[in-house]
Amino acid sequence: MAEGEHHAVVVEEIRRKGWRQGSAVSTLPDVKGIPTTFGTGPGGSPRGWILISHDCDIVHHDLDNEPSVEFIAMWPIASADGNFLHGKNPRRLHMKREASAFEFRVAAMERIPRASLAKMIPLTELGLSKAEADGLANWVARRYVRSAFPDTFNNRLKTCGKDIHKLFGSGGTDIAAAYLLLSTSEELPEGEEYEVDLVLAMREDDFNDTEKRGTANELLGKLTKLFGGCPGISMGEADVRSEGEITLSHLRHLKRLDLDHLSYDEAAAPPSPRP
Repeated sequence: MAEGEHHAVVVEEIRRKGWRQGSAVSTLPDVKGIPTTFGTGPGGSPRGWILISHDCDIVHHDLDNEPSVEFIAMWPIASADGNFLHGKNPRRLHMKREASAFEFRVAAMERIPRASLAKMIPLTELGLSKAEADGLANWVARRYVRSAFPDTFNNRLKTCGKDIHKLFGSGGTDIAAAYLLLSTSEELPEGEEYEVDLVLAMREDDFNDTEKRGTANELLGKLTKLFGGCPGISMGEADVRSEGEITLSHLRHLKRLDLDHLSYDEAAAPPSPRP
């Protein structure tokens, strides 16, 4: 069989088995386990692995052009933490699914030969919906396009970091993202303050839920006091909005706040707080 014909047979089998972004398997072939630098995750061995490669790459006609696909490990957890829902943290993602919850870690991804999919069968009960797969893929992609704030601002905000984390953990379940607008992106000397506008974004359905929006406004009030209490930071405007109200024009000025670096203990913090 010619190489092109072989590729066509393999790809057709991948299509026939229904592989797509968000498909799942319980184990991966030819993978020895999570890298030792990562550990075993929050609950020992992963419950499964989710395919995160794009649909077009999964069924691309040429195995040489797209030789591999990428999976990410999925762990069961007791409950979701608001700090890690909706992509608010760039390294850990929590996902609620009916009565269960799962965690993903961006360090726990593996590549396998794409041709291996032709010999594997997706595990339907673990697979993600289209919306869940889109959310997971967008979260992974944000690792490369995150906002960066001035080091001086990060250092000042970090004095309140643990308290901010606690608030999001308990009251941020329905917050899709937190956005900041700083008065300047420059490094300010001691004695000069950053004025900060804060926007908490909610998904449309959550925003239209009166009880959830009330909880979000309570969180906003507490965060406003916290931000304003950080040395060298003063609060400007603060608001809760639905995602539909935040336009591309807004996003040219607003910067998304990733909560990851705020959780470091000082002794464990990286040399620079920039992600």
